[in-house]
Amino acid sequence: MSDTQPQQKPMQDLDLADEVGSGSTVVALVNWGTDEAPAWQAMRIPVSLLAQSAVAGQRDTPGGIAALSASHNLMIGGVEILGTQDGHVLMAADLPETDPGIPRAWYSNGGAIWISAGPQDD
Repeated sequence: MSDTQPQQKPMQDLDLADEVGSGSTVVALVNWGTDEAPAWQAMRIPVSLLAQSAVAGQRDTPGGIAALSASHNLMIGGVEILGTQDGHVLMAADLPETDPGIPRAWYSNGGAIWISAGPQDD
């Protein structure tokens, strides 16, 4: 009689160089207690869930992971980076249609980019 279940390895025998494929599970030790009274439990976590959690915690944090737009361009602070050309960064951003009254803020004036001088005294 053949055993169709994969053979389990003790954690100390796991080779960290082994590739973890899609649909795999990872064994993790989770402390359900506190630092003073630990309550460790081994859990099987789907790789996809582990990856989602890791990415969500790193997205847009200093030294973390940047998000991608729907068209697979880099997103930084909600601004879509289209690439570079001749050493200049090309980006796409929604600009206000009127002067926002904030010094050095960009806005669109009939399709031309203008730079605000800041609040205007009336």
